[in-house]
Amino acid sequence: MRLIVGMPGKRSLLQILRTCSVFMDTDGGTRVKVACRYQQFRGANRILDRLREGATAMVGASTHFLTHGDFAG
Repeated sequence: MRLIVGMPGKRSLLQILRTCSVFMDTDGGTRVKVACRYQQFRGANRILDRLREGATAMVGASTHFLTHGDFAG
């Protein structure tokens, strides 16, 4: 039950598959469809909303990119 609560809704899931997925060739030669994580989808949409709704260009452009420890640095 807990896993179902954390899943995105049907509309969000379909939008992820439509707009945030790509095809990749694996080392074995098969082609797979790769989709973004829900956090990436939500973050990208929030950035777009801020850019669209900003009163001025500077307000809309003042977005902050946070790292989640996905890289070694």
